[in-house]
Amino acid sequence: MLIIINMKEKTNNKLKLKPFCLFNLLEQLFFSYFVFIFGMFVLLFNPIFYIILFKLSGVQLPISLLFTYSSDLILYFLHLSALDSAVWSAKEVAHYGDVRSIIDWFNYYLVISIIFVGLNFRKINLSNLKFVSSKLKYIILLPLVVLPFFSYFWDNVFHKIMFSNDLWIMVPTDLSYHIFYYDFFILSYLSFVGVEFGLFYFINKKYNK
Repeated sequence: MLIIINMKEKTNNKLKLKPFCLFNLLEQLFFSYFVFIFGMFVLLFNPIFYIILFKLSGVQLPISLLFTYSSDLILYFLHLSALDSAVWSAKEVAHYGDVRSIIDWFNYYLVISIIFVGLNFRKINLSNLKFVSSKLKYIILLPLVVLPFFSYFWDNVFHKIMFSNDLWIMVPTDLSYHIFYYDFFILSYLSFVGVEFGLFYFINKKYNK
C-alpha cells in the first residue's frame, strides 16, 4: 500500500508544472539568440569562408579577386566602407544595402541581449544554456526540409518575405550573378548548422554536469 502511495506521489510531482518565470524565459531567449547570432557572424564576417564556398560552388575566379570581393562586402556590412561602383552595379549596391539593414536589425537585438546580460550578470543561471542546446538545435534543422526544392524556396518564399523589391534578381552583367550561385547559399546554411552544433557540443560538455 505504501509503495502504491509513493508511486502516486511521484507521478503527481512529475505532473506539477514549474511556475512561470519571465526572467528565466528571457534568459533562454537571449542565450538562444547569442548562440544563433554568434554562429552566423562567425561565417558572415569571414572572407576565408566565402572563398572556400565560392570554390566549392564552382566559381572560376582567382582567389585574390574572390578575397577582394568578399572583403568588400564584409566591410560594407560592417559600415566600414562603401562598395566600389566600378565592381558592383547600382542594383547590387542597393540590394546589399537592404541586406545590411537586415544585419543591422540583428545587431540591434544583439545589443539588447548584451545589455540584459550585463545588467543581470549576477542573477544569470548558466544552466539555462542547456535549454539552448536541447531546443534550438531542432529549430536550426527545420530548414533542411526545403533543401530538395531550395531554388523555389529561395526565389519565391525567402526573398519575397525578406525584401519588398526585386533588386535581388541578378543578371549576367552583375558580379553577384557569377559568384553567388544557389550552391553557395546551400553550403552556407549547412556550414551554419555545423558551427551551431559545434557550439551545442561545447555547451553540453561544459554545462551538462
